Amino acid sequence: MTQRREPTGRLTAKPNPRRGEAAGRAEKTWAARVKEAVERFGIPCAQGEWDAGEERRYFVFDGNLIPAFYADDGPEYERVLIQLHFFTTAGEDTMALRKEIKGALRDAGFTYPAEISISDDRLYREAGVQHVVFEFEGLEAV
Repeated sequence: MTQRREPTGRLTAKPNPRRGEAAGRAEKTWAARVKEAVERFGIPCAQGEWDAGEERRYFVFDGNLIPAFYADDGPEYERVLIQLHFFTTAGEDTMALRKEIKGALRDAGFTYPAEISISDDRLYREAGVQHVVFEFEGLEAV
């Protein structure tokens, strides 16, 4: 589902025939699109929770769904507010990778992500972990 901002600033969704979308329905869920977007980086990715074990780099994501675009007494879409958490070793230079991740998410049809580093939290500093959160939005047909 492609998204664009109307002059009012609202997100709108239109079917994208190049992705096999028809009648406003996307083939893949928002969660599948997130996983597919970051798959190319070769970093494990899980929804909800992740037992990292020996992994030093991994993604964890989740989303909140808000009804949107009401018609006939019900929502036509759900606005998805997504957080993708990226964990890696403290001190690793991830600037180029973070830029690529944001581009991959945008290319997957999401809004361009905001990036928040919470690595300066005492817990992460002591554990030697870098934690970056990407926040972005999507639309999914109901």
